[in-house]
Amino acid sequence: MTVSAPSLRASSVLAPLQTQRPFSASDLHDFLIHELTHCYTFLKLGEAEYHLPDWYVEGAASWTMTVLGNGTTIESSFWLTYLNTPTWSLFQRTYSALGFFAHLAETGTDVWHKILPMGQAIIRGWNAAGWQAAAPGQAFLVAAPGRHGYLVFLI
Repeated sequence: MTVSAPSLRASSVLAPLQTQRPFSASDLHDFLIHELTHCYTFLKLGEAEYHLPDWYVEGAASWTMTVLGNGTTIESSFWLTYLNTPTWSLFQRTYSALGFFAHLAETGTDVWHKILPMGQAIIRGWNAAGWQAAAPGQAFLVAAPGRHGYLVFLI
């Protein structure tokens, strides 16, 4: 039997989680969504997925976890980081980049149909290309949350 890299990733992440501290079934459910998102992007983007920037890799997986998951304290910590760091560049974020994907969604972008094109664009042209593929509209730029009614998306 051949074991693919995505299945190795999910099992290698979830098994140690149980030994670090006891997680609830809800937490494990949400972790699994996060890790399966990585598996999906790996299957679609290939090994290049391992070299994509953290804001994309972890942000997309964390956003997926918040949309499909139960809402855990871990997800809350990602949100708090996002909201409490309005001057951080998108490209220096990791898990807290979920706010970027959430803001795309709340301003009318179908994020489900943007995740893969963004990854493909990043492979070809790095961060700026990923931003262009996300195609944030005027509503995104005007309504970005932050300390003074906006959030800085430095690119």
